[in-house]
Amino acid sequence: MDDHAAAEHPGPRPSAPPRTVEAGATSSAADEARAGRVTLRTVYGGPTPQDGIIEEVARIRRVLRDEPFSYDLDLVLMIGGDVTPGSGPSGLRSPRVSLARRTATAQVHVARDEANHAPDPVAFLRATVHESLVQLVARVAARDPEVDAATEREGLASLVADGPAA
Repeated sequence: MDDHAAAEHPGPRPSAPPRTVEAGATSSAADEARAGRVTLRTVYGGPTPQDGIIEEVARIRRVLRDEPFSYDLDLVLMIGGDVTPGSGPSGLRSPRVSLARRTATAQVHVARDEANHAPDPVAFLRATVHESLVQLVARVAARDPEVDAATEREGLASLVADGPAA
């Protein structure tokens, strides 16, 4: 193989060093110290979301950033807008729980019409995300008996606490 071909095909990427586990050990100290986090990815359905929605999504991320959970909770927040208003009721869609990877994923839809007709669209968004996360945590707890759903819900309570200050 000439130098040009070697540059185009550098070979396999180096992998992580192998982990050794002593006999009888169930997990490493790093695994025990690791806590799950909420990841929130947002898709806006148009160029003009309701006033305060973008700021509220940022606030939700800040509030949940340092909260530890038993599993990684990965949400795609789909907020209806001018181009894609969203169909059906707002709330949790397509929840999936992986015990092996300790992850739970789902979509949270916020329909434009429901947000527009709510007295406070920002509070509606906050309540929808909170309720969706509560439902996702309940699904995790139903599948994994080691997960305490009440403790997990306590970590979510700050989402719906009075006022946007956080």
